[in-house]
Formats: sequence, C-alpha cells, structure tokens
Amino acid sequence: FGFIRCLRGVLERYPYRLWVAGGDGGLAARRLQLLPTYKQREHSEEEDEYRQRFKLNRAYLHQLLPLLGVQELKFNGREADDLIHLSRELLRTLAAAESAAVGAVVISEDRDFLQMVEPDTDIYQPRMDRYVTALCFQQIVEVPIERFLLFKSVFGDAGDKIPGIKGVGEKTAHTVAVEAPILDGFPEPSRWVDVPDWCREHKSKRVRSIADSWDTVIRNYQMVALTLEEFSDSERAALSHQLAQP
Repeated sequence: FGFIRCLRGVLERYPYRLWVAGGDGGLAARRLQLLPTYKQREHSEEEDEYRQRFKLNRAYLHQLLPLLGVQELKFNGREADDLIHLSRELLRTLAAAESAAVGAVVISEDRDFLQMVEPDTDIYQPRMDRYVTALCFQQIVEVPIERFLLFKSVFGDAGDKIPGIKGVGEKTAHTVAVEAPILDGFPEPSRWVDVPDWCREHKSKRVRSIADSWDTVIRNYQMVALTLEEFSDSERAALSHQLAQP
C-alpha cells in the first residue's frame, strides 16, 4: 500500500506519458565475476518469513502496475537498476528522434541511482519524501555530483556486499571524494589518476591506506557504475520497442 500511495503522489506531481518499473531478472554475470560474494547473504528465519511476505506482495503489485499505466521491465540475467539506467538512455534517444525533450524521475531509496541525477533526471526518495535534483545534489548528498562515484568506490556498498577499504568509514571516504584532485574532461576512473598519490601524502593513516588498496577502489567502481553494463543489440531493440509503446 505504501508503494502505491507513493506512486500515486508522484504520478500527480509529474504528468509524464510513460512510467516504467524495473524488475530484477537475476544478478549481472559481470559483477559476479568481479566479486563472487556480490549480494550473497544468509537470512534468519524472521528475515525469510519477511521475504516470503514481500514476494507475495510483489506478486500483487505486478498485477496492479499495468492498471496504473506503469510498464514493468524485466530481462533474464539483468538487474533492475541497470534496466532503469538503460531506459533513461533510450528514452533520450527516442525523444531526440522526435525533436522533443524528456524528463525523468526515478523513485527509489537505492543510493546507486544517485549517479543518474542530471538536469533532466531527478531521484525521489519516498521515506524522506525528498527529491534529489542536480541543483540540490551536493546539499543533500554532501558530495559534488561529479565526485559521487569516487565516494561510492572508496566506501563500498554494505547492502550489496561490496566491501570498501578496510578501516575506511564514511567520513574518510567523504574526505577523499571532496578534497582529492580529479581531472576535468575525462571519464571515470581516468579522472582519478592523481588520487592515489594524494592519498599517500595525506596526514591521515586511513586516507593513506586507500592508496595501498587502489585496486579495490577500481573494482568497486566497476561494480557500482551503471554505465558499464553492456546490453546486446537485441536487448536494446526489445527495450526500445517496449518504451515506445503508448
């Protein structure tokens, strides 16, 4: 009920012609190859009971979404966040073909989606009833938007079982993301080329330890960056067709 109520409020605020919901079709093989323990966790009996209730509610939700005009996207072996990211890219392409602009709102508490924030793409976080936009990104996230993936790569993602640097907490990761020198005009992680040397010379032992574990930072970037997931031509064509439906 909470999700439906949240969705109703956003639908009323943003009168877009198309709404999609991403569904997980499995874990990305690329990420599992990089980190076999990715999203692997043991569950207590209480958690298992909750998961069963969640699956039941999700089954009802699958039936309700089409009635609300929301398309569900789900491909085998593809994670929901990757599909949502690709959908955003394809919608821009479809709009450009019609010489039109297209805005988007991603509804999620998953901080991975924050890397998608752009002038035409907002993130809505239902629990906080908060929109993260390009204009307020740094105020809310406390990291400049162009440095967010550096922060994620250093800190890791405990929820997805992506370990950060041992002994490095959120405060230290924040220090590196905000203060370390990065290059303009280069894609990530090439723009971070000077960060390891900067870390080695830092007064903090924790910051210096990041330079010794830089391979972990690069691996984490490869795990969390949504732009790195590759889709086949047939997958892109199938998704474009689905998105182009009225």
